[in-house]
Amino acid sequence: MTNLGEIKRDRPCNRRWLLRHGALALPFILVGIPARAVERVGSVEDVKGEAFAELDAVRRTLDRAAPVFLGDEVATGVASRLGMRLGRDTTIRLGEQARLKIDRFLVDAGGEMTLRSGPLLFDRMFNRYFAAHGSLPEVLRQGLEVKKI
Repeated sequence: MTNLGEIKRDRPCNRRWLLRHGALALPFILVGIPARAVERVGSVEDVKGEAFAELDAVRRTLDRAAPVFLGDEVATGVASRLGMRLGRDTTIRLGEQARLKIDRFLVDAGGEMTLRSGPLLFDRMFNRYFAAHGSLPEVLRQGLEVKKI
């Protein structure tokens, strides 16, 4: 039996042993955590007024030639305009108070898209309809300009 004030040095599970081995194991644990790669998919061509991009709760102001990344949510302020080039074939122009999430489908869509005002949901059904008919119904064309190159 040991006294309460006596330090147990012969046991491998004391605090010092745990700290020492835990510190040695930390780099191996951190290597196993995958880092999220940020992929640049385009850049800003022109901007008037306030425009910003948000990725993983980090907001940055967009200026001319600023990079645009996959997963960015791009937005414009009041009386603002933003023009972006995504990939090799996609040009996007946003009007005032517009928000757009940059995803792989949008980058690879091709053509020129202009949203002057109001909300727009751009999804795969929209692209299939446009490919099949070559144009959009009049109700969808109001305030939206889409050119296939």
